[in-house]
Amino acid sequence: MSVGDWRSLGKAWDGTEQFTRTCPHTGDVQLRTVNPDVTPVIERNKKLQNMGHGNGKDMKLAASLPLSVVFEWKAKYGVDVFSSDPDQKKAARRLLNDRNNKFLRIWEGNL
Repeated sequence: MSVGDWRSLGKAWDGTEQFTRTCPHTGDVQLRTVNPDVTPVIERNKKLQNMGHGNGKDMKLAASLPLSVVFEWKAKYGVDVFSSDPDQKKAARRLLNDRNNKFLRIWEGNL
C-alpha cells in the first residue's frame, strides 16, 4: 500500500505499519510509523463533542482523524483527505458525514 509517495515497509505483529519516502528536495529518507489503535483519538473526539468544541462562530473543528484512518481511506476508497482536488474533497466529506464514522467528528453538523 502507498499513500502519495509513501511506501509501506510492512506490518509488525501488533498491526503497526511503517512507511518510508525520500524527500524530493533534500534526498533525506523519512520514516513514519502508523498504529491502527484509534481508541485514544476516538475518546478525545467524544470528549470534545461533549464539551461543545467545534461549534465556533467563525471556524469549526470538524474532525480529528488518526493517521491509520487516513491511510485506510486511501487504500480502500482511493480518498486522499489532504488533496486539494474537488472530487477528493467531496469524497472525504462523504466519508466524514457517514454515520459509521461519527466518532471521527467533533462538530456534528453536515460538511
